[in-house]
Amino acid sequence: SAIHQDRRHRDALVELRARASEQACWSCGKKLLAAARKPDPRAITVGHYVDVDLGLTDPFDPASYGPQCGPCNYAGGAHRTNAKRRGETGRELTTSPDWT
Repeated sequence: SAIHQDRRHRDALVELRARASEQACWSCGKKLLAAARKPDPRAITVGHYVDVDLGLTDPFDPASYGPQCGPCNYAGGAHRTNAKRRGETGRELTTSPDWT
């Protein structure tokens, strides 16, 4: 999506990596490493707590995202995309650190 092409997205990833050398995925708790890069499964991705398409929060505000492993991030994105296709507009589009 366009948000992933935005320089601020890259800056958010840099900010996330700077928080700590080892972090836990906020979805599953998997240990992630700031030094790891894709396709390493320990690489950090920018996991947004609220679907950025809703426009409810600034997607680049550090309070609106956290470290997330790729599988959780991509599965959450697919979950929200499928919910949008079904016409759902509420909680289905929101995730949180205890979302599974």
